[in-house]
Formats: sequence, structure tokens, C-alpha cells
Amino acid sequence: MNRRIVIIASVVAALLLTLVALPRGPGRADWAGDVLADYYPGTSTGTYLIGYNYVSQPPSVTVLWNDRQDADTFRQHNWGPYQRCHTDQLSWWAEVDGYLRYVSTTDTCTPGQSTAIIYSIPIIFLPRTWSGSYWSLTGTSSATYVINGITRCTGTTAWKAEILGLETIAPNEVGLHWRTTQTTTWATGDVTGGCWAGAITHWQEDYWFVNDLPGPNGPAKGLKRTKGGNLDVDAGRWDIWFDRWAALP
Repeated sequence: MNRRIVIIASVVAALLLTLVALPRGPGRADWAGDVLADYYPGTSTGTYLIGYNYVSQPPSVTVLWNDRQDADTFRQHNWGPYQRCHTDQLSWWAEVDGYLRYVSTTDTCTPGQSTAIIYSIPIIFLPRTWSGSYWSLTGTSSATYVINGITRCTGTTAWKAEILGLETIAPNEVGLHWRTTQTTTWATGDVTGGCWAGAITHWQEDYWFVNDLPGPNGPAKGLKRTKGGNLDVDAGRWDIWFDRWAALP
């Protein structure tokens, strides 16, 4: 046999063996129909997410934990477990249409100061289940920004919610990518509040769910990565990768 043919045959055989050995990630059929509340906030009770924010240098330890109010409503905190100084209010609203709605954020982490952004008509983030294909929804909400109990700015937020689909987010790791984009046009404002009449704030957050996040009771569904922030300024942005579910102290 010709030496060149032998070499080519050996290379092809090696490639075939490599392809067979490659792990196969989940396909759309493995995710379609999944209840997204099982990923966010998740079904693992008595646990919180822990990982690192890679925008900080060096990367800083970051946590995310949830304080359930009822079967559908939860408060989400990104400070140490059982510290409630930064809180997002969200609800799946199962009794209406099942969508995940974002209601407000309050921040009292800075001593002597409290801030809040409140949406009188909540912003929709997600449907209760994923169909297996691209999904999007748009709408508007009234926004109020409050500092130390005093309204500083009011405006209208035009938002878009999207499920972009499955993506390879790390070697041998597939995640479901969804995004919220928010553009707020301020009608009234106070320069000291950072939002004056006529100003526009562009905001975007991206999230990736996985179904094999390590935890105390074995792999579980959860949030693997989140990145985003104000697109108009560099300060305050984040890129967080969660490593595992950990038991609450």
C-alpha cells in the first residue's frame, strides 16, 4: 500500500475516534418545555449561589440568594447570605400568565443612604417555560427613582425580553441564554439623582442557565453566568460566573 494512503487512513481513523469520544451537550429537545422557575430562582432550598465577578480585578467573591415570599414571589439578594441591603423584587405571577416580572430594586448598602427604582407596571423577563426556539416580548413601564424616601426622577422604560437559545458557554458546558434590555427616558429629574429630564439610560443584562450546577445534593438547575449594567457608563458593570450552590449558614 502507498505510504501516503496509509498515513491518510491513519489520520482519518484518529479523527473518527476523536469525534466519537467528544461529549455531546444537551439538544433543544432536552430543554424545551422546562419550567424556567426551576432554574431561577431554582428549587434547591436552603442554598445560595457563590462565584466570582470577573469585572473586578482581582475577581471578587459574589453570592446570590433568594428569600421566598410565597410560591411565586421572591426577593433576590447579592450580598452575603442573610444580608438584605440590596434586594430585587420578582414574581412569576402564575395566577395571571406565568411570566417572570421584575418589580423593583432597593439598596441600603451605603450607610445613611437608601435608593430604589420602582416599576408601577413590572418589567417582564421570562415566560414560565421555554418552547425550544427564539422568544421575545416588548413593552413599557413607568419608572420612579427614589433616594432616601424622596422621588428624584420619573420616566418611562421601554423594555425587551429575549430567550436567545442554547449556547456553548465553556468547554463541555451548554447554557440557555436570555436577555433583558431596558431604555429609560426620564421625564422629570434631579441632577443630584443622576437622572434629569430628557436624559436616557440604556441598560442590558444577560443570563445563562445550566442544568448541572454542582450543589450539596448533586448537580442541579441554576444560574451559571450573569453580565450587564448601564451601557452608558463603565462603572457598576458585572460579569459573574457562579461555581456552585452552597448550603446557607
